[in-house]
Amino acid sequence: EFLQNIPGTLGGLIKMNAGPCGGSLSDDLLAVRLGRGWVERERISFSYRKSGIDEPIFGAEFKISREFDATLAADFAAKRANQPKGASFGSCFVNPPGDYAGRLIEAAQLKGYAIGGAKFSEQHANFIINFNAATFADVTGLINLARERVLEQFGVELKTEVVVI
Repeated sequence: EFLQNIPGTLGGLIKMNAGPCGGSLSDDLLAVRLGRGWVERERISFSYRKSGIDEPIFGAEFKISREFDATLAADFAAKRANQPKGASFGSCFVNPPGDYAGRLIEAAQLKGYAIGGAKFSEQHANFIINFNAATFADVTGLINLARERVLEQFGVELKTEVVVI
């Protein structure tokens, strides 16, 4: 249930060790099926928004660690209410220790800033929105601009949560 409102595919969520509200998918993962076969969770180096998996993921096995919790649905709905709707790939940058990427991007005055058909969301600055047929160059231009500005102004190196293959 904790994956119900996270955008993306299961393979991408595993690769990024996704999870809302401080949780991580790896907490309930038992094994993944890669091209070479099943790999147990203990053999994978999971950390915050990373898995170390550099190959396609074809399946996964999870443990059910708790009963359905109706309060989780309310928490997820509240979180999604603060995130933009429409074409986006979710959070663009990993939150740096002790801060939030969205806050830094907003403080760098990039909230709502656009390049071509892509822009930083006016609702949540850590989301890039495709509002008008954005190109790869539009999106990477915004990513690079945010990384440069935040590093210059705050001395913080933003790391992308989005993986470009």
